[in-house]
Amino acid sequence: MNIEQRIEQYGRARRKVEKAHPGAKVSAHENAGYFIENADGKNIMDPRYPELAYADTVMDAYINLDIVSHWKKIEDRNSWKFRNDAKTVCVVGDASVTTSARVQDYVTHIEDWNTSDGQPED
Repeated sequence: MNIEQRIEQYGRARRKVEKAHPGAKVSAHENAGYFIENADGKNIMDPRYPELAYADTVMDAYINLDIVSHWKKIEDRNSWKFRNDAKTVCVVGDASVTTSARVQDYVTHIEDWNTSDGQPED
């Protein structure tokens, strides 16, 4: 990635971070590196990613926070979909489920039924 692309990526990341977190500013720890803090002085970075919480440069701090914010949004979206799917899952053999999983309970058997290839049912 050349320097112009990197500066453009930094500008986009900085605008996103400042829009999402008004009052955010860059701070530094002498032994750890740069980080973005909110108006209360707390590190904005998600605690699930401690290795990205501090960066060597200001540019990397903004880009890391933008990337982690994107990951968090994707994880939240996927977990919401998973929760909706988990509500509709029926485990076969679960005694607490009152509905039947047997095909015979839903399909009525017809004696002279032909299969799709035109042959009579065995």
